[in-house]
Amino acid sequence: MTVKERLQELREQIANTPGKNDKKGLFIELLAYNNYAVANGDDRDITSIKELDSYWKKPITKHGVFDKMYDDLTDEHIINHANDPKGFKSALEKAQD
Repeated sequence: MTVKERLQELREQIANTPGKNDKKGLFIELLAYNNYAVANGDDRDITSIKELDSYWKKPITKHGVFDKMYDDLTDEHIINHANDPKGFKSALEKAQD
């Protein structure tokens, strides 16, 4: 499975998951894969990504800013950001600085 395919799978899972709290882990994973794709391309096999948790997810959740921003999102916002994570990523980076 490629990063692009995994991103699409995560988008579908987020859209089909009923509870906001249940979407949180999926959304973090999607943001991590998206950050990886921006840096390395989305055609890579996901099995070759060794540092997803430590290198790609950790910066997303540092300082607790993600949790505060996520709490303010509606389910519709989460789905919209999953389909186009650039805006959320930018706002998160600004808030963490």
